Amino acid sequence: MFFYLSKTLPILTMPITWLVTLMLWAWLTKSVKRRKKLLGISLVLVIILTNPLLVNILFLKWEIPATPFDKVKNYDVGIVLTGFAQESRYPQDRVYLNQAADRVVHTIKLYKEKKIKYILICGAEYDLATKGKTAYKSAREIFTYAGIPDSVIFAEPYSRNTRENALFGKAFLDNKFPKHKYLVITSAFHIRRAKGCFEKVGLQVDTFSVDFWSTNTYFSLPLCFPSEEAFAKWSKFIHEIVGYCVYSLVGYC
Repeated sequence: MFFYLSKTLPILTMPITWLVTLMLWAWLTKSVKRRKKLLGISLVLVIILTNPLLVNILFLKWEIPATPFDKVKNYDVGIVLTGFAQESRYPQDRVYLNQAADRVVHTIKLYKEKKIKYILICGAEYDLATKGKTAYKSAREIFTYAGIPDSVIFAEPYSRNTRENALFGKAFLDNKFPKHKYLVITSAFHIRRAKGCFEKVGLQVDTFSVDFWSTNTYFSLPLCFPSEEAFAKWSKFIHEIVGYCVYSLVGYC
């Protein structure tokens, strides 16, 4: 039930869904007064949701800052959460990375600099509709291309969300690497929810932030002009905040 809810939430929390709903309502309503009010709300939303300055400030406040590599401690297992590849794209003789590619690229660097000894790939994300390549197979493919021995790469291929990442990840680690030091590697905006989930199931972890959606400044002239990119960032931010709140309410983090 929760899995299907987690798949529905992104649609309901997308700003474009709100705007289309408001505009359809304005088009269908017979009340002139209500139509003007709905169109006014839509206009205000468009102004806010295309504002890159505001959403950048929110991301800066929410994202966990990056840790310099020379400040990273040594860990036994680096837990990398999937979500960085498009598994259903063809031909499937390669890996198609998306914006979250930092998750796998920085994991490689952490291993090469001997900050982690083993890698645990957490997450399946198997596309049943298109029977696409599983996320953990994509990750393993990249890691081995980068020269990381297959013997140090492990996978928990069943989890479909952050809650299951933590549950199934802990089950694997308790069996294979009990009482070791763990480092969770995921997007900066997702760190709070991921860390909360792992600690909720009784696994103490440190985190390593990658894949930043913010810029390193609170103000610059380009951030003052409307942008379609801001719209996409708002969708990502709202989805994560709603997800974090829902997880907190049901006791997952």
